[in-house]
Amino acid sequence: MKNEFLEYFKSIGIREPVFPRIETIMEYFSRLLPDEEVMDVYISDYVELDGARKYEDLRLIGKESSLIATDFMNKDEFHIAKNMGRVVTLKIEAKDYDFRRATDKSRLHVWKFYPYQALGEYKASMNNCDYLMRICEKYLLPYLASE
Repeated sequence: MKNEFLEYFKSIGIREPVFPRIETIMEYFSRLLPDEEVMDVYISDYVELDGARKYEDLRLIGKESSLIATDFMNKDEFHIAKNMGRVVTLKIEAKDYDFRRATDKSRLHVWKFYPYQALGEYKASMNNCDYLMRICEKYLLPYLASE
């Protein structure tokens, strides 16, 4: 696993006991998509009313395809999709986030819409908002349709 991925996981509160699970899912990615390399990773998270941080989906982003491991810490459910390129609409909902630096109160929710109504959704809380914005800037905003 790349050091930058480990640093990201640690920065959002993912601890070492979870790393073998992530490694296993990365191995599945390699088996299912042998011509792809994991270029980026993202974990959707949110904060519950009691303040507990919950992690939902692990996204492994390749050049052509991505693997989404739904509820990755508890089950083996995977969605594999081609990175469709052209994004028709991005809906961004921010709370206590200035798109520069996240705080513990920051929340960010992003929905992407592809042609023909395909949908993708990302959630972020606290410092993960900065990582989600990086994913948006790198993989979503450049592909907004110009037509």
